[in-house]
Amino acid sequence: MSVEAKVVLDQLQGVKQGIVEARVAKAITPEQEHDLMMQANSIQRSATGSDYRVLLSQIEKLDQQLQNDSGGGFYIGDGADGGYYPNG
Repeated sequence: MSVEAKVVLDQLQGVKQGIVEARVAKAITPEQEHDLMMQANSIQRSATGSDYRVLLSQIEKLDQQLQNDSGGGFYIGDGADGGYYPNG
């Protein structure tokens, strides 16, 4: 496995864990969890042979959707510093 593929899969695993934790905390509905996991699994299937920058962008969008769905924050800036800040 290439270094790039490992980075993508590690990042995706972190987002998947966040989805599970948000559902356990009842921050998202089962339907939202299902939708987010379907998106994550689709990205995972694309991990072989795709442009890793595109995949990382998709993961960032998925992570942002999780943040929005769970009310955890919104994205500010270009992402260089992580960019997540609480709502309000």
